[in-house]
Amino acid sequence: MSGRRPVRVDPRLFDQIDDLLASERGVDGAPSTTDFLVLDLPPIIEEFAARFDRLRLAVDGRPDYRVLLVAGRLVPRIQVIGHLEPDGSILLMDLQADLEADW
Repeated sequence: MSGRRPVRVDPRLFDQIDDLLASERGVDGAPSTTDFLVLDLPPIIEEFAARFDRLRLAVDGRPDYRVLLVAGRLVPRIQVIGHLEPDGSILLMDLQADLEADW
C-alpha cells in the first residue's frame, strides 16, 4: 500500500512510557512522560504512517511487524514495533528506549 496509513497506539505502550519516564520533568532536565508524548512520539507515529512498508522487519518472515529505530529529540535511543492490522491501520505495540546520551 502506498500513502499514509492510520496509526493507533496500544494502551500498553503508554504504560511502557510511564514506566520509562517520570511524570514530571527532572531537575536535571530529564524528560517527563508528557515531554515524550508531545515531542518524541508524534514523529514516530508519522514515520509509521508514511513509511511502514519501508521500515525494517521486526520478525523474519512477518512483513506485518516492523521496527523503527530512531533518535528522539529528548530520548536518544528509541525502538518501536508496529503491527499492520487487518483493517490496514498500524498498531504501535512495543517501545524500548535508552535514556543514556551516548550511542
